[in-house]
Amino acid sequence: MRRRGLFAGLAAFVDWLNTKSPQAQPRENPPMPVRPDQIELVETCSCSPEQYDAFLAGEPVGYLRLRYGYFAVECPGPCDGVVYDWDVSEHDPWLPRFTEADRIVQLQKAREAIADWVNKRRTLVDSGAFSSDPNGLKPRRA
Repeated sequence: MRRRGLFAGLAAFVDWLNTKSPQAQPRENPPMPVRPDQIELVETCSCSPEQYDAFLAGEPVGYLRLRYGYFAVECPGPCDGVVYDWDVSEHDPWLPRFTEADRIVQLQKAREAIADWVNKRRTLVDSGAFSSDPNGLKPRRA
């Protein structure tokens, strides 16, 4: 049975994309997985909102922000968005900021989430599904 309309066009596009996409070449020396301790956090604001920039080998890989009792960690690119969050008000509704103990725990969890994001991103690039791009990941096209 022949497909019609939008589905036929979409199926034809997917078939074309599959024939034009180059196969991924395995790296001779794949990079080691990123560890959370390799993520450097630089505090950019200590009051409301408390925020940090995250770097890996000098390259920005994340943005951390605590505002109105909500802590969020964001990473750039198409796989972007919030990679970790925590509602501080669940812990203490009257204190919408970190305690010293919370800060240590939550910043470590943020580092772990960013390291996981970097490792997943590398896996997508190495698989050939995406090409490397300084602004994030873009689907590989011929």
